[in-house]
Amino acid sequence: MFFSMDFFSSFISKHPMMLLAIALMLMAIIIFFSLFYHAARKKELRKFARRYGWKFLESWKTPEELFEQTGFDFFKDKTSANVSNFIIGIENSYSKIEFFDYSYEIYEPFYENEADKYRRQYFSCALILLNEGRLPAFRMEPETLLTRLGEKTGLQDIDFDEAPDFSDNYRLECDDIAEVRKFFNRTVLYAFERQKGLRVYAKDRKLLIINQQVGTGKIYYFLEKARDIASTLGAEAKK
Repeated sequence: MFFSMDFFSSFISKHPMMLLAIALMLMAIIIFFSLFYHAARKKELRKFARRYGWKFLESWKTPEELFEQTGFDFFKDKTSANVSNFIIGIENSYSKIEFFDYSYEIYEPFYENEADKYRRQYFSCALILLNEGRLPAFRMEPETLLTRLGEKTGLQDIDFDEAPDFSDNYRLECDDIAEVRKFFNRTVLYAFERQKGLRVYAKDRKLLIINQQVGTGKIYYFLEKARDIASTLGAEAKK
């Protein structure tokens, strides 16, 4: 048996407090599962760091401190930004890596309901500090419909005729185009062609690799991707 819209309208008008109670109960359930997820993630990341002899810190640097350290605008002026779940002590002969979770709210004005206009985005980040060399300043992000539309309005994007796969999948911006074109040789282009979907910021000896938040079972794989890219770029930076 199906209920008509008139039935629901009549029920809501007669029992407004029950509707409010249901809404509050649903909100409580959402908050509970969100807290449970974040607590479970923190626990798993702590175990992951201990397994490899690294150090886990629930909190350490703020977004403002990360921006001051790196100069990357990914950390600048974000709404309700939060940094957590640091893993440090990841080192090798050419770099040091700091892993952390980062999130902030974005505003999407096309939704009618004001509460729906704010959406939180979650990222996994690897901040890499090279021991030697110097990287040219550049910023990369996955190519999307919006970035392609932006190119038609004059926004910068560096493409490479010899690497159409890279050019189709990544938007590349920089201040010194000649320097970046020289740095992005076939070896560097191939490294990114193998690792799609990443955001990358670079400047001097600092390299930031960003992915949509990675599940705890895939953190090691994400760090291996970051180390692979850091190794390739670090070798070029020393030339």
